[in-house]
Amino acid sequence: LLSSSFSTRNKVSSDAFSSWINRAFVSLQIIADPAAVEKFRASLTRLGDVYVNDAFGNSHRDQSSLVGISLPQRAKGFLVKKELVYLEKALENPVRPFLVILGGAKVADKIQLIKNLLDKVDEARWPSPSSRRHRECGLANRSSTRR
Repeated sequence: LLSSSFSTRNKVSSDAFSSWINRAFVSLQIIADPAAVEKFRASLTRLGDVYVNDAFGNSHRDQSSLVGISLPQRAKGFLVKKELVYLEKALENPVRPFLVILGGAKVADKIQLIKNLLDKVDEARWPSPSSRRHRECGLANRSSTRR
């Protein structure tokens, strides 16, 4: 997989566009060896002149193919731009009633988001106040339903 991707640039003309599959499936994304990570990032950087991130759902991740490519020209892709426009509309001028349901295992990662949303939403749902994560994150005194 990697060798065929890395050799692509040699086969592409100077004004061509090249795209690769989702790099999240590459095990080097999460490898712990710093030297191997740097080698992987350098390999990706050599593949092109411009980096476009169109993976909105992965943009928060600290993966080598998202944060480690050192190209001077970087941009958001059309999908990322579209998602940001929808998010801005939802937060700036939401359709009422505005219900937010947050889930996932990493509640601590969402605390700032929850606090920012509380004054904007009509109702919010998150783990029950009796949950250990809820207490650890400082939300034990807040109701899990806000009207």
